[in-house]
Order: sequence, then structure tokens, then C-alpha cells
Amino acid sequence: MNTTKQIQVMTALIVLLVVGLLAYTVWEPTRQQDAEARQLETSVEYGAELFANNCAVCHGLRGEGFVGPMLDKPANRPTNPAELTKLQDRLSNTIVCGRVGTFMPAWAQAQGGSLNDEMVRQLVLLITTNAGDGWEQVAEQTKTLGIKPTQPTADQINQGACGQVYKPAPTPTGPPPPPKSAWGIAMKDNSFDPALITVTAGQAATISLRNEGSAIHNMRIAGTDAQYDTSDDTVSSPDTVRPNGTASLSFTAAAAGTLKFRCDFHPVDMVGTITVQ
Repeated sequence: MNTTKQIQVMTALIVLLVVGLLAYTVWEPTRQQDAEARQLETSVEYGAELFANNCAVCHGLRGEGFVGPMLDKPANRPTNPAELTKLQDRLSNTIVCGRVGTFMPAWAQAQGGSLNDEMVRQLVLLITTNAGDGWEQVAEQTKTLGIKPTQPTADQINQGACGQVYKPAPTPTGPPPPPKSAWGIAMKDNSFDPALITVTAGQAATISLRNEGSAIHNMRIAGTDAQYDTSDDTVSSPDTVRPNGTASLSFTAAAAGTLKFRCDFHPVDMVGTITVQ
């Protein structure tokens, strides 16, 4: 009789063990997913704080774009795993090394910056997942800290480190188009279209601008040959044109020759030439 009871108890224990294993097998993937989601949200929370303190002055108070391009956009959150991995690798490299010839500095500690590898990873996760509504956290952080978008100065252009070599727009070449007194120019990220226009000496000319990019732009016609001399320049009004915004610029060139124009926010790669006939 005792043997029978022992067998029954052992059978019951085995059944319980099997049931427990089956339940664990069913529950484990959900547990892992929940744990991964919590870890992701925590990483993005840290990334939001890093973004507010380091990136918002150029990329906007919630990633909407300013001098740097918009980062809070669906295109930065691809659902295809291969596309996501490729984008995360590119963003990581951009943060680590910066972009030579632009205002994007090298942020990695190995390149003289302030961010370690884990901080870079957290920023990339914020941009590519927005887990836990990370961009709203950025907005709250920047508001609390009183951070304002800031236009960098020419001496802040990335000159080296391991940065991606960004090829500036070539100086427009070829025969100048026929002169006109009214021109329309699109401002893109980061170029003018067209970048070569022609006006008539002594005749008033007007340029209508529209910002088709995701960063802010403007247009400055340099009155001297010095790249950053603004003592005698003509600047678009308004001088800060946000995405989808418009501006205008009117001037009269006194004599035949050439004038250079640029965007103050992207002075290396966003340039053009005015031929005065």
C-alpha cells in the first residue's frame, strides 16, 4: 500500500513538473519580451537626457531640427530589421566621429568628446525607436533645463577626428543662365537649387526662397571676399527660415562681376554664385 501511495505521489510530482515546464515554456518568451521592452525604455530615457543636454541646441528642443536635421521622424524608425541595423550603424558612426566640414562634432571620448559607447548606444536607440515616448521626454527635459537652440560659429566646424568626410557642394560651374530680375531658389539639406543665377548690373533683383529641408537655413550674399565677413552683406528676411518656411531677399548689384552666397548655418556645403552682367 505504501508503495502504491509513493508511486501516486511521484506520478503527481512528475505531472506537476511537466505542467510547470510547459507553463514556463509558454510564459518565458513573453517574460523576455517584457524585460527587453523595459530595458529599451530605460535606455531611451537615458538617451533623452543626453540629447537634451548635448544635442538639442542644434537638432531642436524635441528633435524637430534646427541647424542639424530633424531626427524625430518616421523615416528614422524603420520596421525592417536590416534597414534598422544599417541606420543604427550609420547614426552610431556619425555620433562617434562627427561629420568633417559640418558643425557635427565627434562626440566619442576616444575622439576627444564626452560620450562613452553606452551613451552613444542610448542616443541611437532614442532616435531609432522612440521607446517610452522618448521625444516627449526630451521636450520635458529641455523645458526644465531652459535650453534654447543656438547657432554655432564658424570656428566650430568639424575639421577632422575620425569624422565622415562630407564633400561640400562644388562651386557652381558652367555658363551662367540668362539674367532675370526675379529668382526662386529652393533651400534643401544642404544645398541651394539653383546654386547659379544671373542678374543685371544696376537693376533691382528679388530672390524668393523656400525651405524644402528639415533643418533651418538662410541666404547671405557676401559683400566682400572674406568668407565670414558680414559687415556689408545682404541677408534673407527672415534670416532664420524654418522647414516649409519662405523668405525673400532684394538687392542691386552695382557693377558686373560675381557675388557669392551661402547659408550661415551650413556655410561649407551650402553655397552658390551670382553672375552680374
